[in-house]
Amino acid sequence: MADRELTTRKIREVSEIGPVVGEAYSGALSKIDAAGVQLDLPACKQLLSCLEGYGSSELDTLNLAYCFMGLGGANALVDAMDGNSALTDLDVQVNNFCDSGVAALVPLLSRPNCPLLKLHLGVNSLGVRGAIALAGALQSNSTLQYLN
Repeated sequence: MADRELTTRKIREVSEIGPVVGEAYSGALSKIDAAGVQLDLPACKQLLSCLEGYGSSELDTLNLAYCFMGLGGANALVDAMDGNSALTDLDVQVNNFCDSGVAALVPLLSRPNCPLLKLHLGVNSLGVRGAIALAGALQSNSTLQYLN
């Protein structure tokens, strides 16, 4: 896509997800920022579909901080990332993942081809079980360079 300038889109409310996902499918976006938009599971899945679509090879940054997606959102994220090789920066701070949501991310982080270089996971009520699951995944992850 050297002949087209990639852009960033900020989503301020759920009604903006559809057009932004359409733009992501076209391959025109490098970053989507949905920080602070409360996402129920259907809205979360709709937004995450851009990771699976044509053009997802251009989307390298996704900010989902403060979206309060919970365990369902963590599971949807792992499903949407299956086969994605472009997303390198993922911010999922303050999403009420708790131990089970963080544990749901283990298959993604354990993949030999996991593209993530930065994972912002702070303030998700991570307990001992979640920390143990995360530590296990990181033992086999050779790409992640930043974790908070």
